[in-house]
Amino acid sequence: TYASSVGLANCTACPAGTYNPTAGAQTVSRCLACPLGTYSSVEAATSAEACLRCHAGSATLNTGSTSAAACVPE
Repeated sequence: TYASSVGLANCTACPAGTYNPTAGAQTVSRCLACPLGTYSSVEAATSAEACLRCHAGSATLNTGSTSAAACVPE
């Protein structure tokens, strides 16, 4: 999550396909994309562990994928 202003009561969730390990982040740019070969449908993830690996023999074509449907045969 991140907050665009200091002192906000609620933070904004990083979107699916990303995670933010940094407490106190102030911009969405601090949300890191899941790497190639992984995906995550989880919003507000706080670690790369939320990024699940594609099944053997498949990979994603882009970083920040949000579902297993993005995994295509290699």
